[in-house]
Amino acid sequence: MKVVSPYEELKSWFSLENYEQLKSLTIKELYTELAFREAIFDSVNFGWEDDNQNLRSILEGNPILSRQDNNNHGHFDKGQRHVAQVSFGDIKKLENKLIMFSMDFFEENGEFKKELKKKPITKTMRDFFLNQNSSKMYVSFDLGMSSDEEIITALQTMLPILRKEYEIEPVKTEKIGLAKIRKLVDYNIIPMIDLLIWAKFKKVKISNMVLSRVLYPDFTSEIRGEDHIKDTDRPVAEKSLNGETTRSLEYFISKNSHLVNIPISELGSF
Repeated sequence: MKVVSPYEELKSWFSLENYEQLKSLTIKELYTELAFREAIFDSVNFGWEDDNQNLRSILEGNPILSRQDNNNHGHFDKGQRHVAQVSFGDIKKLENKLIMFSMDFFEENGEFKKELKKKPITKTMRDFFLNQNSSKMYVSFDLGMSSDEEIITALQTMLPILRKEYEIEPVKTEKIGLAKIRKLVDYNIIPMIDLLIWAKFKKVKISNMVLSRVLYPDFTSEIRGEDHIKDTDRPVAEKSLNGETTRSLEYFISKNSHLVNIPISELGSF
């Protein structure tokens, strides 16, 4: 990989002035910005970047994606990553597997095998398809027959039992607070993410020194040097690209819904 000078290719598209609106973002908008960039990074990894309108928007000097009318934010509604309703598409996939291995599931007369009727779907999938990585749970509850507290308590009781039975450890989520959220803006993490995405797209390498000079060109303001970039800022940006930061923000939003529409710049008093 070649090292890119900030005074050559980078300056043709990157300008900190294009990121001024970041200072007025709400937590919800910040979450959306990060979630969009996760998707962009994935599209570059899989070679789909030519069809990515959001990547083009960033490279054309319009990096504030959460405030663009043509963007659909529905994919990033909080909670969807963790709990979602079973769709007909999910049922169709299960049906296809049943048909493919019909001898294992059906009697000669076409009836579903009696011993499987009450067997949990996940356990069946793992047993028949030898897919020990299958961790998706199909759980049903009736909103009209139970209170929220009863449903939540039942799930809390069920979770450790399921994890023990299937030997699936919980994913660790790093907790995030207001101080860390403000640093995502103050330390130019989103502009840095865009530089890292661009480097991936162009198959070039950007050094920490270049990142420092591009992100902090005004020597009258706070300077984040190479060491800050290497030890703190760049690892945070890379975590954001692999989904860790949005996961933490989802948890924060679920616990602090009253704060999500307040500009981050005004959260210092909380």
